[in-house]
Amino acid sequence: MQYRNSSRDLLIELRDVWFRYPLSSTWCIRGVNLRIHREEVLVLVGKNASGKTTLLRLIAGIEKPQRGNIIRYTEGTYYIPQDPAIVLTKEVVSKYIHKLPRPDIVLEVVKYLGLEDSLEKSPLVLSLGQRRCLAIALALGMDVDLLLVDEPTLGLDNVVLVKLARVLRTFIEQGRLSLVIATQDLEFAEHLGVPTRAVLVDCGRIVLEGDLQTVARIWYGMLRVVKVPRLCTELGLDVVMTVDRFFERYLMC
Repeated sequence: MQYRNSSRDLLIELRDVWFRYPLSSTWCIRGVNLRIHREEVLVLVGKNASGKTTLLRLIAGIEKPQRGNIIRYTEGTYYIPQDPAIVLTKEVVSKYIHKLPRPDIVLEVVKYLGLEDSLEKSPLVLSLGQRRCLAIALALGMDVDLLLVDEPTLGLDNVVLVKLARVLRTFIEQGRLSLVIATQDLEFAEHLGVPTRAVLVDCGRIVLEGDLQTVARIWYGMLRVVKVPRLCTELGLDVVMTVDRFFERYLMC
């Protein structure tokens, strides 16, 4: 994994990345090429075991590819897994919040979400949704460039989900944050209300790339009929393709 200083708007670039877990003979990420830019929202969508979480962990630097390169133009990356308890300490937040670069942001976000009491409790006794909101608030207080969130809607009711989307939208529109989320449910990305790029992940490959609305329409509609695993195995999809090319080659024949 490489670190480089660059004046370009790239934050992270994946070049022909392959990855498999120890003791496994199956590649869970296969030849992925992906660029993540500043002030961007990117959605990784796909079914369970498609490779979304593994791809997030590679972007975060938790896993290392066996083939290919991951080039980093920032070290300001924060990853929130499906259960945020993994990245939160047992200590109550109020005891260390002052050590963060922007504790005022954490306090403001937590108050807006109605979670002030969570600052005085161990994260281990909070609900899944409360831990998720707290972890995101802490990441914003760390002033990170890139926030990675695995299944951001888990444990959140619709009211909190909409509020959280508003918070993140503010930071994105101000040019203070880039966001990558992995999900099967595109509702949260739609609530963000900002231009969003989406990629469809299946069989460890990125099989489709386009704007959120177009990819969502395919994901919720045609891809429930057209079996993506069959496309991967029988047609040998191994490159990123545009929405137009996907339709032309696989859905309009």
